[in-house]
Formats: sequence, C-alpha cells, structure tokens
Amino acid sequence: MEDIVHDSFNKCFEAHLPVPWNWNAYLLPAYLLGVFVRYFILFPIRLTILVWSIIAFLVISAINRKTEKDERKAIEKDRKLMWYLANAWIMALGGVIQYSGVAPTIGANQVYVSNHTSIIDYVVLLGAQTFAVVGQHHPQPLAFFQDVVLKCLSCIWFDRKELKDRGLVRNRIQEHVNRADVAPLLIFPEGTCVNNRHTVMFKKGAFELDAEVCPVVLKYNNIFVDAFWDTRNVSFLRYLFELLTSWALICDVTFLERQKIQPGETPVEFAERVQTLISEVGGLEPTQFNGYFKHIRVDKKFIAQRQKETAETMLRSLKLQKTLGDEKVKKIALKKTSVGKQSLTRRNV
Repeated sequence: MEDIVHDSFNKCFEAHLPVPWNWNAYLLPAYLLGVFVRYFILFPIRLTILVWSIIAFLVISAINRKTEKDERKAIEKDRKLMWYLANAWIMALGGVIQYSGVAPTIGANQVYVSNHTSIIDYVVLLGAQTFAVVGQHHPQPLAFFQDVVLKCLSCIWFDRKELKDRGLVRNRIQEHVNRADVAPLLIFPEGTCVNNRHTVMFKKGAFELDAEVCPVVLKYNNIFVDAFWDTRNVSFLRYLFELLTSWALICDVTFLERQKIQPGETPVEFAERVQTLISEVGGLEPTQFNGYFKHIRVDKKFIAQRQKETAETMLRSLKLQKTLGDEKVKKIALKKTSVGKQSLTRRNV
C-alpha cells in the first residue's frame, strides 16, 4: 500500500534535499562567509583548473600525434595524458576519492560494471584506470568531450532512440572485450543515473559476453553536495556549476573480486547476483525496476489519480475482508451458543 501511494519507482530518482542549518542569527554569518568562499574564491580557481587542463591536454595530445610516428605508442601516451587530465578534473571538483579493493588491470575477456549516479562517475573511475566506456551520446557541450577528448580511449557511444544502434553496439562491445591491447571496458548496466540510495535492474548485455565481470561500487557522501545528476530536471551546466561551488565531492570506490557466470546460471540471474553484491557493499537498496522507463514522461496528475484509485480499491477490499471475517466469527459464536443450549436442555431432561 505504501509503495503504491508514494511511488517507489520514482524514489530511485529523487535527489537528496539538503537540510537547512542557517536558521538563526549566529549561524547566518558563517553561512554567508561560506557562500563567499565557495562562489567567489573556490569557483574561479576550480573553473580555471578545469579549462586550462583541457587546453593543455589538447595541445600536448596534438604535439604527440604529430611527433610520434608509431600509432600504438601515440595512443598509449594519450591514455597517460587522459589519466593526468582526469585527476586534474577531480582536483577541480574538490574530489576526495578513496580507492580500495582489487586494482583494475588491462587485459582481454574482462568487463567492469558499476552502479551509476552521474556522468562524474566516469571521471572518478578514470582517476584509477583509463577505462573505455559504453554510454549515451549527449548533445553539446558533452559531445565535445566524447568525440574529441575521449577519442584515444575507443569509447563506444550510442543513441538510445535508435534501435539499429543496439546490434552495432553489441558487436563493438564484444570486439573490444576480446582485445588485450585496448583500455579495459566499463559499462553502467543500469543504463541511467540513479540517486545513489538505490540500484535499478542491471541489463543483461554486460553479463552475456563470456567474460569475467569486475564489479565496482561507487558510494558518494552527500554531506557537501549531492552527486546525483537528475537528468530529467537539471541541465549538465547547472549540475557542473553545483559541483564546482561545493566544498568537496567525497566518494568511496571499491573494486570487488572478479565474478564468473556459474554453471546453469542465466545472464539475467548473473546480472541480479552482481547487482545484489554491489548493493550490499555500497549500502544501497536493490530494486528490479527498469531504469529505461525513467525517460518516459507520464503526467503527474495521471499518476496521482491512478495511485488514489488503486489505494481506494485495496482499502475497500480490506474492509470487505474484515466484514466477512467478522460475520464468520459471529456465525461460529452463535453456533457454539446453540450447541451449549442444546446440551444444557438434555441435561435438564
């Protein structure tokens, strides 16, 4: 009943609401001082680091491409540059990242899977290893980073609205996984950003590649900023501005032991098992909702009306069951009373 009334599906995509603390006279000055520091000191410094790190990467990468005749060595150098760029981005975001567990490695027949909170997840993981990623191709300004900056990592982009992309992407993923000379592949099997308090259904695609699956847990601490990107309501530039003006972005990254599909286990069951493992380690609530439905807009009035109708129907059903139950109890009581009277009459006779 509670899930129906409160819509447990949309709970997976609700942002964390900060608790106001500047509610009295002696706390307000400290809050205003913090606003000044964050917006007028930290923000310009961080934005400068972000912009100049990208410019430096593009310039050095261009020089590398011109001077290095061996294509393979040029790509390897670009990957190292990407690692430095990712750590510069983490510094610009005020990132406090703790990596633990099994260190990621380059090799064939392996795929890394992680829960997904934001596009920043990829930047955080790039700080540990230069992963190639499978993801949605976004419009500008993100398209510039996907097509130009991340080109050296052989990432696989697709358009969710194009059905023909699915077969092509599946083939490219399998080819990438089979190679040992490319960056390890990272997949977010939820297929959408979730609020880091829940996980939604892991799609089976990453679990039917006949490869080892390396689970990764991302758990953000929202004490300073909520890392969840609500793509339905917040633009990327606004989201980036919120990150750049926060005190810090805190995240624990845990690389878990490699997992293999068990004999008799289907890819769907394998995906559920890995999802449960990631959820348990990250303290997240696992659900089996299809995250794709997040992108389908349904009128809120229609949802509220259906919730109300369903709740009323269930309440009527419960009341009817209670009424029938009460009548049944009365019949049993009357029957016992009747039997008692008959036995008393026989004794008197």
